[in-house]
Amino acid sequence: MNGVYGVWLLTWRMAPIPVLAGGLLFLFAAVAATPWCSDRLPPFRAFLIILAPPLLVVFWSGINWAADERLSGNKIGWRSIVHTGLAIACVLLALVAPYHFRRSPKWWLLVPCTVTAILYTAAAWFVGAMAIVNDWL
Repeated sequence: MNGVYGVWLLTWRMAPIPVLAGGLLFLFAAVAATPWCSDRLPPFRAFLIILAPPLLVVFWSGINWAADERLSGNKIGWRSIVHTGLAIACVLLALVAPYHFRRSPKWWLLVPCTVTAILYTAAAWFVGAMAIVNDWL
């Protein structure tokens, strides 16, 4: 679990603005989950679909910390390939979700979530890629 915390902290230091924006947008998601406000905001699952998957990128790279360290030459390990695939899937999911929920009230709130998720995913991918091979800049 130390690897997950390490990747999270390094991502926080690298991209504090997307992380803080993500926290603010998670508050929007919490408000959207309340019964008195659920009819005025996009559904809770819309926020969750966009903002939760980048955390999977952090988790994957954290549990695979230094797993590809011993690869010889310029080989790319399967863990790094899965890591990159997860990051691409997160970006695609973030891009498709606002279109899917376009009929929701105030769907435009999902656009800042998408931008935040893409920025955070990019930072988490960069830090996580370095963590998996244990080769730091």
